[in-house]
Order: sequence, then structure tokens, then C-alpha cells
Amino acid sequence: MLAGMYPRVRDACENCHSRKIRCILEPGSIACRSCSSNGTSCLFAPRAKAGRPRRTHLESHQRRKSSSNQAVEKTYKTANEIGHTRTNADTLLMVADDMHFGPIIPFDTFWDNGKTTNVEHFGNVGFLTNDHSIIQEGHIVETAMAETVEQDQTQQDCAFGAGTPSRSSTPPRYDMHTLVDEGFDFDTALRLCGDLDRSHRAFRDGRTEATQFEGIMRTVEYACTTARMSISSASAERASIHALMVAAMYKVFDVCESIIREILSSNNGFKQDTLDRLFRLQRLDFVLFQGFMFLHHAGQTDAMRKISELHTWILSILQEEEYKNLW
Repeated sequence: MLAGMYPRVRDACENCHSRKIRCILEPGSIACRSCSSNGTSCLFAPRAKAGRPRRTHLESHQRRKSSSNQAVEKTYKTANEIGHTRTNADTLLMVADDMHFGPIIPFDTFWDNGKTTNVEHFGNVGFLTNDHSIIQEGHIVETAMAETVEQDQTQQDCAFGAGTPSRSSTPPRYDMHTLVDEGFDFDTALRLCGDLDRSHRAFRDGRTEATQFEGIMRTVEYACTTARMSISSASAERASIHALMVAAMYKVFDVCESIIREILSSNNGFKQDTLDRLFRLQRLDFVLFQGFMFLHHAGQTDAMRKISELHTWILSILQEEEYKNLW
């Protein structure tokens, strides 16, 4: 009963609060019973509520950011301890999703310019796997990519090489879904190098028509995709094919440089709107990303530097176009 009649210790005056005694204030009195008997002044001061104080918005944001960083560091540490990182299929699937949902945003999350342009760090590229294993789940990425490409095609039956084929001949077609161990032999690799070489000569001589552009793009895509998938094929009989794929990648550089110039040219027969042009550039950037993975595995430092320069060129174009769209 008495506890309900008098204030709690938490509401006591300063003297009673410091002495941790009950502060009893008589009705009509200006000082509590303890201060009156001691002859001291009875002062009350506001104090914070009991319990933990509430965090401010800035403190909450910093706490969440710190927790997120700790979680990321823990994830990377765990991945390194068990000896592997994210698989190529998972990485490429994220790239494909990024390309589909953000048609103007380049793949800088995976293309780290600070790493790809510095030869000393080629062995530590974060998005590459440590064991270079390629699993068949990568087929999902090629399927999704092919469906996106089909929407962009304007001429389905165009030539898949640079030379103008005769109407009676069937142009060579490259199937990205065919795995390396399912029919990709030395003759196919040799023919691929020849088609890439003819494509580059056609661009150089100005003989490329609008109907052939999509075919050349598919040839480049097939070359880089096949090269990436060939990483898992390390048998002795594949050594000659591996050497041809390295040669094919050098030809891809020349063709890609010509494709970029052709896309930017205002005097070509297949000039498209800005969004279509950006899509073609990102499509090419995705292909170069796969080629970079193969070259890293093959230890081709000069080629890696060249492919990084092409990516930097594409990135500068995308950023410039995005800046123009803002205005």
C-alpha cells in the first residue's frame, strides 16, 4: 500500500537518488522528508528512462552496414577454406540476369578494371574459379542467352561467315548448345578460325552487309562460349584443339574491334536506335567475358590485356550513352 502512495526511487530527487533511498515528498512540502531533515536543497533533474537507449537512424545504418560487411567477409573466408569459390555457371547466370534486367549497366561487378588491366593480378581475378572446373549447369546460361539473342535477330537465315555465300550453299551454323565433347573436333575448330578470319577481312574491306552482321555475332559468341567450355577438357588429344582456340581468340579480338566500330558508325546499313546499340555492345561484352575466362586458364597474358582493353572501350561507350540519356 505504501509503495503506491509514494514516488519510486527512479523519480527521486538528486540526494535520494545518489543515496539510493526512498524519496518521500509530503503533500504541500517543497522538499522531501530526507532533505528536510538534513537541511539540504531538494532538487529534481530529468533522467533517461530505464533500459537501453534507442538508436538513431545513423547508428542503425552503420550497424547494418557493419553486419553486412562481416557476413561477406565470413562468406569469402569460408569459400577459401573449403578450396573453391562460386562456380562459373552461377557467375555467368548472374551476368545474364544483369544484362536482362539492366540493359544499360555494364558488367563491372565481374569485370574488375583494377585486376584485369594489371598483369600482376591476373592470377587473383575474383570471379574466376580456383579449380577452373566447368559443370554442365553452364548450359542453362547458354540457353537463356540464346533466347535473348533470338529476340534481337532481324535475319534468321543470314550468313554465318563474312564471305557472301551462294544461294545454293548452306551457310555454316554454330550451335552454342553443343558441348565440346559432343562433336567439336579439330576440323570444326579449324573451320571456326577460317570463318573468323574471313569475317575480319570483310569488315576491313567494307564488304559486310546488314544481313551478315547477326551471323558474325553468332560466330563470335560460339567461339568464346566454346573456348570457355573447353577449359574442362584437358586430355592430350585436345592439345591441338586448345591451341586452335587460342588462335581463334586472337581473331575474335580483331572481329570484335570491327564490330564495335561498325555499331558506332553512322554510315552502315544496320544502324539501330540507342537501346538496340547498347544491347549489342553488352552482348559483345558478355562474350568477351567468357573469352577472358578461357585466356586466364590458358595463361595468355597478352591476350588478356587486349581483351581487357576491348572491355574498357565498351564500358566507356556505355557510360557516354548513359550520360547522354540523362540529358
